[in-house]
Amino acid sequence: MANSPRKRTEDTGTVYRPHLARDGEYLRQVADTIPDQEAREVRFEYLTQALADLGVPDDPYKHVTIEDLVSNELEQALAKAFKKACDMKPEAVPASVLRLWDYLSEPDEVTASDLVIVFGGPGLSRFEVALDLYRKRLAKKILFTGKTASYHTTSLEEARYFAQLAEEQGVPPEDVLVEPKSRNTPENAAFSVALLKETGFEPARVILVTLPYHMRRTALTFGAVADWTPETIRQPCESSRFTRDNFYQEEQGWQYVTHEFIKMYGARLMKHF
Repeated sequence: MANSPRKRTEDTGTVYRPHLARDGEYLRQVADTIPDQEAREVRFEYLTQALADLGVPDDPYKHVTIEDLVSNELEQALAKAFKKACDMKPEAVPASVLRLWDYLSEPDEVTASDLVIVFGGPGLSRFEVALDLYRKRLAKKILFTGKTASYHTTSLEEARYFAQLAEEQGVPPEDVLVEPKSRNTPENAAFSVALLKETGFEPARVILVTLPYHMRRTALTFGAVADWTPETIRQPCESSRFTRDNFYQEEQGWQYVTHEFIKMYGARLMKHF
């Protein structure tokens, strides 16, 4: 009988905090990761409306540039809206605030697929969802992507860590693919696609697994680089800490969700999707 997965730091504020990049050189490198794409529909206005409903009638995107995703003005606007949201009783929270979570985490119906890709990020739930899909024969192989991240307590790359856990759980090595070099979502997608092409494996249907608030950007980014246009299935896993009903009550959860809209807008400026 396989051993239980070893415990690993979950997405807690004591270990990892979301951030927006302020390093121009880093952002230029990210911009070059994905070739220019045609614009796809992204409901950027959802964040603008939520802020307005919380008493911050300011366009958050006017502060965002390709050289700097965040500014003092943007931080202040998001902080002001957060204070208003977390002071509200649950029944008084505007529907537009809850819609932020719903939009980012929208799932698809899962059907049998050739591959499940586990994107980088904090927590163990992504691994558990992928392993469950594999065991149920809803995915023939698992691809883990990600280099060592800031929330790790080991020098082992995130992807190799998860691959090791998978093999300990009885997944044959030939069914595990490892991409251990990517440092962010665009690289997760681009390097994973490059690995699949190098191995001659272009799956017709792919399940993408990541945390709820990261799901939409993950799917958009993967769709921008998978040029054989596989069918993609979004399968968000649970966050160990944040849900639709509480993300706006803690600063970290609020940042995770609102920053995703800013990062998607940054990707739009970079012409990623």
